[in-house]
Amino acid sequence: MKVEKIDSYPPLTIDEQETVLTWDAKERAWHICTDYPSHARKYEVALDESKPVKKGYRDGALVMIDGYLDESAYTVRIGKKRRYSDEQRAKMAERLKAAREKVAKDE
Repeated sequence: MKVEKIDSYPPLTIDEQETVLTWDAKERAWHICTDYPSHARKYEVALDESKPVKKGYRDGALVMIDGYLDESAYTVRIGKKRRYSDEQRAKMAERLKAAREKVAKDE
């Protein structure tokens, strides 16, 4: 498919910028539309360019993408943020320290 390039994408205020990720049941694929510049740059490589894609630029910089994610290379996973107690963090730090010392010792 052809990538549609929009060279003069209009500037948006921070209140107008958004990232929308939806499951398209008809296409059986994840669709992403974002006009938040850092998300556009981050997810540009994940686009499936065999399907319709729009990319918006302002002053030569990518600021918007609209397309489907390449499911052969990327998956969508939303997980619960882990929260550790101070004791759990201390135990993890000790395990990591021991592992690093073992690697340094073996070299």
